[in-house]
Amino acid sequence: MSHNVAIPANDMVAEHHREAAFLWTLRRRATSDANYSVVHLIKLDRRITAHIDGIAVAGERGLELCRSEANAGDAGTLFVAVGRAIANRQSSWLESLIAIARDSSAARTEFVSACGWLPGRDLQGVVAALMTSKDEGSRLIGLGACGVHRVNPGLDDSRWLNDPSGPVRARALRTAGELGAQNVILACADGVRDPDPDAAFWAAWSAVLLAISTGH
Repeated sequence: MSHNVAIPANDMVAEHHREAAFLWTLRRRATSDANYSVVHLIKLDRRITAHIDGIAVAGERGLELCRSEANAGDAGTLFVAVGRAIANRQSSWLESLIAIARDSSAARTEFVSACGWLPGRDLQGVVAALMTSKDEGSRLIGLGACGVHRVNPGLDDSRWLNDPSGPVRARALRTAGELGAQNVILACADGVRDPDPDAAFWAAWSAVLLAISTGH
C-alpha cells in the first residue's frame, strides 16, 4: 500500500529555485539550437514562469533562498535572483547583483534575460539608472534590457552610439538594428569605421537591416 508523502515547504521552494535556474540555462541553449521550435520555447517559458511564481508565493523564504544561491554563482541563479530583487524592490540587494554582473559577460546575460522576463513597469527607474551609470558594465546591462523589451533608450541623441566604451557602442549599435531605429541609420553607416571590431560589426549589421526595412 502506497502513501503520499508530504514534501516540506522549504524543500518545495528549493525545488522551484533549482528548476527555474536549470530551465533558464536550457532555454538559453535552446534559442540557438535548430532542434528546438518556437513551440518548445513556449513550453519552456511556461515551466520557468511556473517555478518563478512558486518562489514568489514563498515570500521571504523565496527571497532568502535566491540571495544565498546567487552568491554561489551557479548558472541560472543570477537570472532568478535579479527577477526577484527587481520585482520586490530590493534596492540594496539589486546593487550587489549589479556588481556581480558588471565584470562578467555571462552574468550580464543572465541579468538582461531577467529584465526581459519582467514587465516593463517593474523596470521603471532601474534601467534608467543603469544607463546613466559611469560604469561600463551597468550601461551594457541597461542597453541590453532596452533591446529585449524593444524600447528605444534615446539613441537619436548619439550619447551611447558615441560612448567612450567600445562594448557600449557595440551594444547601442546592435540595439538600433533590433529596434528598427531608422533615425540613426546614418550613424550606423558611419559606425562601420569604428576602431572597435565588435562595434564595427554591429554597425554594419544594423545599417544593412535598417536599409532592407526601408527598401533601399
